[in-house]
Amino acid sequence: MNQTFKENLASSSKVAWVAWLAVAGCSRGGFEWYPDGEEQQSRCTPFWSNPTLSAPEPLTAVNTPSREWKTFVLSDGLTLWFASNRAGGPGANDVYVATRSDLNEPFGNVTLAPGINTQYDEWGVVFSSDGMTAYTSSNRPGGPGDADLWVAHLERSYDLESSVFQPVENVNTTEPEYDPFIASDNLTLYFNRSNQLYWAVRETPHGPFTSVEPIPGIDFESAGNVSTTNDERVMVFNGAEQRPGSQVWYATRGSTEDLFGKPEVVTIREMESVTQQDPFIAPDGCTLYLSIVIEDALTDVYVVRLEAVVDFNEGLKVSNKLE
Repeated sequence: MNQTFKENLASSSKVAWVAWLAVAGCSRGGFEWYPDGEEQQSRCTPFWSNPTLSAPEPLTAVNTPSREWKTFVLSDGLTLWFASNRAGGPGANDVYVATRSDLNEPFGNVTLAPGINTQYDEWGVVFSSDGMTAYTSSNRPGGPGDADLWVAHLERSYDLESSVFQPVENVNTTEPEYDPFIASDNLTLYFNRSNQLYWAVRETPHGPFTSVEPIPGIDFESAGNVSTTNDERVMVFNGAEQRPGSQVWYATRGSTEDLFGKPEVVTIREMESVTQQDPFIAPDGCTLYLSIVIEDALTDVYVVRLEAVVDFNEGLKVSNKLE
């Protein structure tokens, strides 16, 4: 089945760049906003209403016969961080970085990320919206559990060269913690504890987290890898409901004062029977990176995009889905 999926994907001509061009207002980074009552809303948030995403495109210069997963893309769309168990790093799982010079070019120039990897496991890295704080999950010694969340406050944006990671205060336990994601306002940390989704909140962007609770309404046998749009109105994650494998799910809410609604499966073309993991909403809000299980425990990284047509006379509203 997995080989058939790869063959069908390679021969598919339905690469949905039309939708990407139609919502070009979303593609200039995730920090563009437009008025929506008293709050501000990400430009691409309206497209997460019963969304259909394009057939997946592999990141061919990133993927290897080893495992690639847990992506994070910077706001300019030109730098991608990911985890891999390929040979060449100091640990069994390490963090790598890939770059490109233009949004229309593929990622390449893959190098081992500086300043973060150890002889232990580092399962990816995420950054705050200003690039001055980095989070990772690792089984390095110094935390209370077998896997803990770690944070580094950086001297320069996205520069891990001289980073010093410390356990995240008030969050780690003797249970395993994975999959950190920090909201754009730097006040909410989403993460996975023992395959259940949690969030930790704080009152100031650089203060300690003071409240840690399961995310309400997310009732799955196993779930992880939350990411959100910049306005935190759309959340995606991978989850399994009494079935083998996992899928990408999404949930929405009207404002950050509300709870997320009931999760729904994200429809991704040509992926109905494929195990999907590690979704990450890029800062543009209309692009999703994820890993797909190819065989056994090996995964490759792919990118998909929201399919939508915009009626510009009505503003940024979905008028039809591409067929």
